[in-house]
Amino acid sequence: MSTYDVKVWSIQEHHGKDRKTGNPKTTYRVRWVVAGKVFGDHFETKALAESHRAKLLAAQREGVAFDEEAGLPEPMARALRTRSWYDHAVAFVDMKWPRAAAKQRMSIAEALSNVTMAVLKATRGALADATIRRALCAWSFNKARRDAGPPPDDLAPAIRWVAANTVNLNDLEDAALVRKALDGLSLRLDGKQAAATTIARKRAVFYGALRYGVKLRLIPAHPMDHVQWITPKSDDEVDRGSVINLDQAIRLLSVVAEKRPHLVAFFACLYYAAMRPAEALHLRIEDCEVPEEGWGMLRLTGSTQHVGQGWGDDSEAVREDRELKAPGEDGRSPGARCAGVGTGAPLAHRSERLRARWPAVCHPEIRPRPGIEGDVLASLASCSARWSDVSSMQVAAGEASVRPAACCGLALAQ
Repeated sequence: MSTYDVKVWSIQEHHGKDRKTGNPKTTYRVRWVVAGKVFGDHFETKALAESHRAKLLAAQREGVAFDEEAGLPEPMARALRTRSWYDHAVAFVDMKWPRAAAKQRMSIAEALSNVTMAVLKATRGALADATIRRALCAWSFNKARRDAGPPPDDLAPAIRWVAANTVNLNDLEDAALVRKALDGLSLRLDGKQAAATTIARKRAVFYGALRYGVKLRLIPAHPMDHVQWITPKSDDEVDRGSVINLDQAIRLLSVVAEKRPHLVAFFACLYYAAMRPAEALHLRIEDCEVPEEGWGMLRLTGSTQHVGQGWGDDSEAVREDRELKAPGEDGRSPGARCAGVGTGAPLAHRSERLRARWPAVCHPEIRPRPGIEGDVLASLASCSARWSDVSSMQVAAGEASVRPAACCGLALAQ
């Protein structure tokens, strides 16, 4: 709490003896009252005491609020209780951790690591940048691992060095330093410009960390409000040149049917129902209405995210079941992706449930074709770990087509 109820008293002299030598010694005490509470400080010389008293009188005369807890003008109180950027970033992680999803925790750690690398105040004795980044992401900005015990021996030196060599939080009131941090988080590790969405996401984390400092009254105002730094705009328009067409999708599914037949349902859902990989991984047989012909329906009840070990609520799990995205998070409704019709072309959003024209999936070209290269499967199958154990997919190597029930029904059983 702040107050303007301040009274500054005159300097008191205290005559005594030095504890070590026993010689006569005079000290000087400045006393003042803030909101009825008496504060005081001792000084070795009268000049120091007069200087401190003059600062209190100047703050009182200029109308500066005093902190009731510290008994000092707000700027002096903030300087007294300031902390390093590293300590503040760790405290921010601890504050966000309980309510953040695993992916968000990783995103916060990545953004704070970028900012920390940009606000180091020294380079002497520093380790390699890659080692520092790994120490920050793997331990400093991961609350679960910090709570588990001290850092590993290979990361401990880097963590000690960073903790001692980041600027203080109130140093970020300097607009030039804030701009340097913003420029740092807008670059990839190879020095090239990051994507606009990545920059916006990391800037939001940095902004939130500084806002947390304002709420704790560690800094007087948000430093980024005084910095003219424009975030690159993202273009949400779909580039038709980068989206596969129906013929390419059929060829890809043909290779899948040949190389990994149990994954045909997974990739067919991604294309024909425009589902996210995490949503397709979360599907269960009871969520599907799959007739032999006509319209079918997929009910989306959640998503299965690959989060990496140590980031979820279960420190040993690498996947985590989450709710669907809320409407508007990415411009799409959570229960409505797209509908596929007889031609297999994706349409606009539907209502609350997915629909797909299953004859579009049953294309006669979705069958093994020896002439098609299958190397693309290595990257596509990396996000389908749960499907790799499904053994009920009824796609034989020599079938002429994929039956709808096989493609989007039986293969969804765990």
